[in-house]
Amino acid sequence: MVQPIPMLSTYIVCAAAMMTSTVTAAIVNKKPFLSQSTLGSNALHEIVGLDGVLVLYVEGSNRMTYKQLETVGIKPTLVSAVTVDAPQEELIKGGVGVNDTASFCPHSKGQNKRPVLQAIDASHRKALLIAQKRKEEWTAIFEDDTVPIELDPGFNDKFRNLWAQIPKRIGVVRLSWCPLLSEDDLVVNTYYEYKNFRLVDYQTNLNGEYWTGGCASAYMVRKDYLPRVLRIFPCCSAVDACMDSELYHYPKGCDNTNTCWGQKHMMGMDMQDSVNKTMHWQYVTQHGIFAQDNREAASIRHELMIHDNVQNNSEKN
Repeated sequence: MVQPIPMLSTYIVCAAAMMTSTVTAAIVNKKPFLSQSTLGSNALHEIVGLDGVLVLYVEGSNRMTYKQLETVGIKPTLVSAVTVDAPQEELIKGGVGVNDTASFCPHSKGQNKRPVLQAIDASHRKALLIAQKRKEEWTAIFEDDTVPIELDPGFNDKFRNLWAQIPKRIGVVRLSWCPLLSEDDLVVNTYYEYKNFRLVDYQTNLNGEYWTGGCASAYMVRKDYLPRVLRIFPCCSAVDACMDSELYHYPKGCDNTNTCWGQKHMMGMDMQDSVNKTMHWQYVTQHGIFAQDNREAASIRHELMIHDNVQNNSEKN
């Protein structure tokens, strides 16, 4: 495994921020829930199948944010997230903690300071293993606080048009991500545009270095690329930092060479003004056609952290 890139400290800050509830933030543009009877043909399901939108969900949680996917005709298949009280062997297969020894991690130690981060790593690994067993070529994986940015009657038309342009070399399509740079410091290379949707080929910083940002809130993976994606586990750090350093930016030192794995095999779907449309939905800005919305309920990280705290208190008592 390659070593995490220096940007890791940024991911840790973002992960810590997303662990914090944002229920006190202003609530605007609340989207209605649609009944199952209103769900028609959906462009995403045409690619991944009826059960191919896997949503990582904390059992026992009252969060219903994921139901907003129904506003664009998406039927979520809930996958129970791995929690901090899972067996240690399951947690460490997902992520390496600070007390765990691992020769492939910096200083032979993990950088996941709390079991909740290991649980999130393990949850994404669990979903990817489910995807590997499916017969469909593509699977979509969402965290349960990820919603459509807009209630758009033209969603299917736009998605189909973008999907038709995706090259055969692509194995991962991000539907939501966090740039972790200001818009003024980011150069977005657009591969194709249709109406207000676009396919992002790759991004760079102002120095021309390949830049992917963070967050793993919604993405699609092609089945024949799953073995390569699964090689990032166990993660030395948060899952999005792992994807960045051990997948998208592989091999190490590729940022100025146009040879990074992500430049060859990963694209993103974005919509115009996605950053402003999702401002204050969480603590970092977001790109994509979906986004994490923590205005009304805490993120999956926060839900798992609550579970973590309850477990710790129980052990102390």
